[in-house]
Amino acid sequence: ALLSARFPVLAFVAATCEAAMVGALADWFAVVALFRHPLNLPLPHTAIIPRNKARIAQGMGEFIQAKFLTTTALVAKIREINPAARLSEWLLQPAAAETLASYATRFIAYALNALDDRRVRDFLRVTVTNKLYELDIASLAGQILDVLTENERHHALLDEALASMHEFLSSDETRQYIAGEISKQWPVIRWLTESLQLDQMAAGKILDFAIAKLGEMRSDREHELRKRFDAYVKEFIGKLKADPATRERVHQLRDDVLRSAATAEYLGGLWSELRAWLEADLRAERSSVHGKLVEMMRALGGQLDADPAI
Repeated sequence: ALLSARFPVLAFVAATCEAAMVGALADWFAVVALFRHPLNLPLPHTAIIPRNKARIAQGMGEFIQAKFLTTTALVAKIREINPAARLSEWLLQPAAAETLASYATRFIAYALNALDDRRVRDFLRVTVTNKLYELDIASLAGQILDVLTENERHHALLDEALASMHEFLSSDETRQYIAGEISKQWPVIRWLTESLQLDQMAAGKILDFAIAKLGEMRSDREHELRKRFDAYVKEFIGKLKADPATRERVHQLRDDVLRSAATAEYLGGLWSELRAWLEADLRAERSSVHGKLVEMMRALGGQLDADPAI
């Protein structure tokens, strides 16, 4: 101010400095007033944020929820990003599927080494056994037989059995076996065997009769023995589903099998066999597990690319 009369330009410098000082003081007061009382004086409209932080937080939360986290906004943002298309594009690249499959195979190998074999075997044995104890074997067998007998599908099995039996009875070995058994059972025939060969004649008669009956059953779909077979199968299915005595016998057989030492040893050995196979496969140059994982990744990419609903 003393030199402004001599140097008029200094008046502009003084005004600038005064304005800067006023602005600095105003900014200091405004910023400090937001967080605390300036100079520890409880002036009105100071320490705004500490006194109103709960209301401010609630207001900001409501604003973000209403403007950014609504269903419409989120769906629009996801549609804009389109993560399924990006993932599909990446998975369809040959190197990407190979990379993911490699990570997965390494994780499987690590998991195999980390697992306690004895605990896994015991877990599998107990879990599988308990599930099998709960399984209604009788009803399940009845349902399976229902499917097999639908549209007379079981007759195809019967035809195969008849064909095998026909081939067995027609062989020379069978004739000789039956002739020998006849000689053992009837001493008179054994005594006359060397001269009259009654055992061979009896065996031939028995086999010829059996073969003739088998031929009749194979050619005649309405044969009486086929009808008896159908009736027996239907009766057995009905007993499996509703007869308490039959169901109890089937379930008792199930329990006896599950309680046997051989079954426990078999179930406990499943893990050892599976682990040995996995370790050998993962070490192989052309691992089938790795190949299946690559196919699965590529299939997932193709599904994401083809399905517009995803």
